[in-house]
Amino acid sequence: MSADRISLSVRMRAAYAVAGVALVLALSVFPVRILLGEWRYRAAERILDDPATGTLDLVDLSDATFGTYREALRLIAAARAAQPGNVRYGRAAVELHAKLDAWKTTMALLDAPYAGDGHAAGDDRQLALRGIQDMIGYDPLNAHLHIAQGILQARAENPAAAAASLERAAQLYPVNAEVRRIVSQQYLIMHEERSAIEHARLLARYDDSYRTDDEHTLAQYHEQRPAAYEDRLRHSNLFLAYEIAWRASHGDRSLLEEMTPADEEAREVLAVFFNMRGVGERGPGQAGAKSSDVRRP
Repeated sequence: MSADRISLSVRMRAAYAVAGVALVLALSVFPVRILLGEWRYRAAERILDDPATGTLDLVDLSDATFGTYREALRLIAAARAAQPGNVRYGRAAVELHAKLDAWKTTMALLDAPYAGDGHAAGDDRQLALRGIQDMIGYDPLNAHLHIAQGILQARAENPAAAAASLERAAQLYPVNAEVRRIVSQQYLIMHEERSAIEHARLLARYDDSYRTDDEHTLAQYHEQRPAAYEDRLRHSNLFLAYEIAWRASHGDRSLLEEMTPADEEAREVLAVFFNMRGVGERGPGQAGAKSSDVRRP
């Protein structure tokens, strides 16, 4: 065997040895990073848990627990450093920053002093927005992340950016009733009445949560009018679409009638809504009645 071939064989064995060591190190470090991240995240959960309840829930945010929230955020940041792509850790950080921002904003509006932590009033909002943007980078098709981004942008008084985020969420899942409902409600909160009505119309079109599939069961409902049936109608997305459109239009009855799907149960939902609002049936010659003919919300 020539010296060149021997030298090549030695080099190949050395390369394989180095690659093997690198693989072993990668396999050994990766689980450690996962365990370390999870340990820190669980530690944050423990210090935020309300001991007065038997379930895992957040302790009330107050001046006394403000530091606890900050320590939990520090632990979650360490967990994210170990696992940057973990959506659960990112979501927890965003929720805590948003909660701190809302609390600090409320305290400022009430002119109520609090100990604070050296962060400006909008710092947590910006950290929450940055966190959501990072999460969207990992999960760009998650409509709820775009909605959360829009809500924070609206709170930061950036309505154009908020609208863009909300529209993106609706475009991702155009026939999803839950997404459409949240988008419409947020527009109502932002006093964007036209957009709220537009999405309420689409919510009414796509929702089927009020429908009874079995015709025999539906006939029994109509005959017996059980309270559970009307309760289901009141909790449907169609009912919520009416509520949003009613508020956004300042009580335009004709709008609600126009957006009602062409089926009997949808008209049942509308009747239940009008009954709860104290709006009676139309009389003869009232087909064109407008919002001025009904009680304001």
